[in-house]
Amino acid sequence: MKRGTGRKVAIVGHFPFTERVRQAAEPCWVVELHPRSGDLPAERAPEVLPQADVVALTGTSLVNHTFDDLRE
Repeated sequence: MKRGTGRKVAIVGHFPFTERVRQAAEPCWVVELHPRSGDLPAERAPEVLPQADVVALTGTSLVNHTFDDLRE
């Protein structure tokens, strides 16, 4: 929240804190393999991540082998 308030935030994966970040960030994109309402599908990551000031992702991206693609 400290780093994302008033900034462009991209979150890889939908987390319990997502709605709080959406209220504080401007804008907040959530990129998700199984998108919920308001989320973006994972294939939009190459478009969204370069626009973000802050990107939040977890070690799960290493386990599910998506980290290298996201990093690029």
